[in-house]
Amino acid sequence: MITPAYKNGQMQPSTAQTVFSWLTGAGFQLEQQRRSISPAVVEYFYFHPSLYIQVHEVQEADNGPSSFFIFYPGGATAFASDIGQLQRCISAG
Repeated sequence: MITPAYKNGQMQPSTAQTVFSWLTGAGFQLEQQRRSISPAVVEYFYFHPSLYIQVHEVQEADNGPSSFFIFYPGGATAFASDIGQLQRCISAG
């Protein structure tokens, strides 16, 4: 579950929360979250219902960095190694 993390009463930024906030703000819906033991990753699957774009986020263990696989209608795909590249890929269409 993606929830804000707090330390001493202050919200601490997390990769999962940042990505979730940006993608939902851009119209994507979180469809599934899955944890894998080997390799130890958390996977998130987002879908944009009117653009038909799917984003598969793979986050390394312990709130590590994420990579993104973007699937466009018609079979085109893209890879983004961080949220900045993801934002550029989605903005470019």
